Amino acid sequence: MNIESYASISESAHIQGVALIPRISRNHNLYTKEELARFHGVTVPLNWEHNPDKVIGEVTFQYDATSETVYYEGQITDSSAALLAKNKLLYTSIEATPTSVQRVCNGASDCFSMPFGLIPEGLALTETPGVPETSVN
Repeated sequence: MNIESYASISESAHIQGVALIPRISRNHNLYTKEELARFHGVTVPLNWEHNPDKVIGEVTFQYDATSETVYYEGQITDSSAALLAKNKLLYTSIEATPTSVQRVCNGASDCFSMPFGLIPEGLALTETPGVPETSVN
């Protein structure tokens, strides 16, 4: 399944878009649809580049089982971050802690991790996406 990412930032700094889909991320984690469902209805801080000292707002995740996609919607409350986000190509990256991780290898050099029991903790606006299908326009 190919999901085109979309995101938008309104003039009032309202932000929404795709946070995560079931696939292998840039840090070699495979997120299953069962783990994605854990994000449904969870509200988390929105920060800048995974810096917990730079919280710039808040978002709420919604999981859509039909598209197997975690969407987010929220508000950028920091005015300088809102202005920068409106004028720069940005992406999103989830922040979550697993209760366990299984390593899976298809040969010696083709390995990835499968996190289980994810606890959503935040969403970061970044210059590099956690999963390429996420973006902020």
